[in-house]
Amino acid sequence: MSKFGDGSSPKSSQPPATIVVASDRELRSIHHFQRLAIATKALGQPRRGITDWLCDTVYGFKGQILWPNGTPYQVPDIEAVFGEDGSYRWLGYFMDFAEEAPQQRAQERVLERLRVLDLGFKIAYPERSRLIGK
Repeated sequence: MSKFGDGSSPKSSQPPATIVVASDRELRSIHHFQRLAIATKALGQPRRGITDWLCDTVYGFKGQILWPNGTPYQVPDIEAVFGEDGSYRWLGYFMDFAEEAPQQRAQERVLERLRVLDLGFKIAYPERSRLIGK
């Protein structure tokens, strides 16, 4: 089992009542990007399972979600964010970065995908999320 667990264990602790989503700057960090890829791969889920987990986790969260500036964050349509073709190939490519560090910062077009993934970890696995954001 990896240091993050297999992803099927119960939530390690209760999420805070208010969660602040990652900023674009945080998500563009190569280190944040790779740690998020490692944590995502450690879930041990197929690509479709990851989006199902995100939908259950994010849409089921009853607390408040804010931007770093304190304004409310509107959760996007997760299916649309990851592509509506149903294959979610991007997630497979993204998880490859768990093994090999990216050579460049994340592009603007994938930031919302990264933000939703990061948000899922902040809700379901707050301790793991703190490691991602270090």
